[in-house]
Amino acid sequence: MNEHLRQVTVTAAICVLAIAAYTTVKDGTRAQAAPAASTRTSSTLHVTGAGTVHVRPDRALITFSVRGRGTSLADAQRVANAKMSSLLAAMSAKGVARRDMQTQEQNASRVGNSGHFIAYQTLQVTVRHVLGAGKLVSAGVATGAVRDSEGPVYTLESKQQAEDAALAAAVKQARSRADAVAAAAGLRITGVVSIDQTQQPQPYYPAAYSDAAGATLTAKQALAPMPTRPGREEVSASVTVVYAYASS
Repeated sequence: MNEHLRQVTVTAAICVLAIAAYTTVKDGTRAQAAPAASTRTSSTLHVTGAGTVHVRPDRALITFSVRGRGTSLADAQRVANAKMSSLLAAMSAKGVARRDMQTQEQNASRVGNSGHFIAYQTLQVTVRHVLGAGKLVSAGVATGAVRDSEGPVYTLESKQQAEDAALAAAVKQARSRADAVAAAAGLRITGVVSIDQTQQPQPYYPAAYSDAAGATLTAKQALAPMPTRPGREEVSASVTVVYAYASS
């Protein structure tokens, strides 16, 4: 009787252990089979944008050239010096400050194998009142000292503000394009990865004008102010922006 009871007890214990083991394995399997949380990966979109602003120029540059001839280098230089002095005096009389006049490219050389020499000098004038640039050109030519003249070439004393405005316009256009592309593809822009500014081409400057025969205008012609129009200075910028995007 006792032996029979002992066997029944052992059998019951084994059944309990088997049920517990099955429950543990079943729960573990269920935990492992549970799907992991889904994750979204973002990609990138490269877009370019350009911006241009137009501002009124506040500076102009005029370049005058004078030439002296002589039977020696010293003689040629003296003639060129006299012409340059006349030109400087004319600019000063028109209100150009000394700091806005810069002499450049002073050189002299023999003319071929002849016994004559020629000396060249140039003067660059910074015009701070752009509407008066034409009067300065005429005043320089009226001295009879000028061989060549270039300008006025209109510029900006500081382009920083205009460049910043152009960059802002370029970035704004790039974002507008990115939003349009993303919307068409059923995506959404999630952020900016990088922004690169594209190098702009150098401005074009016209070549100097010289009368072929080297003749000096008559006083009546030279005293008439040269008509000028400053117009507007164009400042441009372009950028390449890399955006991150994801599914909507």
